[in-house]
Amino acid sequence: MILFRNGQIFDGDSFVTWMLVNDDGRIESTGNDREPKVRNTYDLKNKFVLPGFHDGHIHVYNIGLQKRRLHLNGISSIDSLKTALLEFTKHHKNDKWIVGHGWDQDLFVENRYPTRADLDEVEGTLPVILFRACNHIAVINTPAINELGLTVSTKIEGGELDSINGELTGVIRENALQLVKSELEIDSFENRVETLKQGLAEVTKVGITSVQTNDSNAWFLYKFLVDSNQLNIRVFLTIPYKEIDMNQSPKPKEETGLLRAERVKLFADGSLGASTAALIEPYYDGSGSGSDGRGILIDDFETLRSKVDHIRKSGWDIETHAIGDLACQNVLKIYQEVYGSSSRPIVTHVQVINPNIIELFLQTNAIANIQPAFLPTDRVWAEQRLGDRAKLSYAWRTLIESGIHVSGGSDAPIELPDPLSGIYAAVFRKSYEQDSSWNSEEAISIENAVKLFTHSPSFNVHEENRIGKLKTGYFADFNIFSKNFLADPSLIPTTQIESVYVNGKVIYHPSKSN
Repeated sequence: MILFRNGQIFDGDSFVTWMLVNDDGRIESTGNDREPKVRNTYDLKNKFVLPGFHDGHIHVYNIGLQKRRLHLNGISSIDSLKTALLEFTKHHKNDKWIVGHGWDQDLFVENRYPTRADLDEVEGTLPVILFRACNHIAVINTPAINELGLTVSTKIEGGELDSINGELTGVIRENALQLVKSELEIDSFENRVETLKQGLAEVTKVGITSVQTNDSNAWFLYKFLVDSNQLNIRVFLTIPYKEIDMNQSPKPKEETGLLRAERVKLFADGSLGASTAALIEPYYDGSGSGSDGRGILIDDFETLRSKVDHIRKSGWDIETHAIGDLACQNVLKIYQEVYGSSSRPIVTHVQVINPNIIELFLQTNAIANIQPAFLPTDRVWAEQRLGDRAKLSYAWRTLIESGIHVSGGSDAPIELPDPLSGIYAAVFRKSYEQDSSWNSEEAISIENAVKLFTHSPSFNVHEENRIGKLKTGYFADFNIFSKNFLADPSLIPTTQIESVYVNGKVIYHPSKSN
């Protein structure tokens, strides 16, 4: 037993000053009155304590992968992109592919996509792929086009290859990216384990104690970490649809240590930033992909329904990426047909909604899995893409007040994995650096924002009675902070995490991590 005492401990509903944790890592009792008498105690010194952060949608392996790639976030011009690529390639001449991530054409002074001609000027021998920040669109150079055997006549279901005057521009969208991603997945077991460990280290240091992570071909990597006693946070793994029937894939709900195989992921559309999210009406600025300018549906309705049905019959829970209102509406209608209202199917992102979508959520008991950290980035161009529809976009207050179960995630590495920045965006509808709020009527309370990243995601994985609160019977997963930002959310930007605990044992302490 260990008694954590003399703290401002928020248990998920109210404050207590002490909690007693047993040797199994569960909370034995909590209170404000007379403390239990035990030999082992820890003085919290009146510090603020919250349940451990739980990210409901993240890509842990890709976070580690990004550490090995060219970072293009915040690049303000194509010329700057070329300069960064040139410097990176000098040190990666032995790589099979040159890989970068994070550019955003809306930030470029040139106000256009980069092209293969731009990349060829820098690297004309090695294949290059540079992913847009959303990871739904990329640009490749001529060696990459040749390596993949692409031509203007190449057809890719659920994807596009941009061309002008009969020539490929190098811009590829949605399922076309899978052609390259399959090449990039080829790596040694040792390298993949190290990559995953890097990703886990990044999420741990921002106070995340549980993740619902979308990682491809990763079950055996996580299991290796469990077997070698190297996994110290809770991992609920989401596998891609293509892995459902693979022999090496886990069984539904297979569990070992802190690892569990949780659900299967589908994609219904693309992203707003890449103008591939599927909308009911065309993009306001005319940027929409597809022949009708409404974005891209990865599968038609019947094909998507068939996949959802296969997932259900295979015994898996489900999560579907849907950003545009058309995609979201299709997914919810299919959930209603296939799952009824007896399950907890998840729609992830839910960025553009309408009253019909809200009603469908309520009828299906589906979960809306949102990413508040998207807003500070997307607000730059959201009204340009959507026009008046922007008023019902990123509409978190509307979703919550409608009675829909809403959970939070980061979608890192698309955005940073830091839950504090997500909480701040949910409350203030802006980033730390931005001066003004965007659509402030959709801001939510600090209590609801904290819940998004603590208790709400546990409902997604049927663990709401064991994870996400600091009450009797719950696992003792918690963070100790330098400031009580629950009392004053404006303190979030200057709040530091002082310790991270899982099962009552410290797994991260900044002063001991150097």
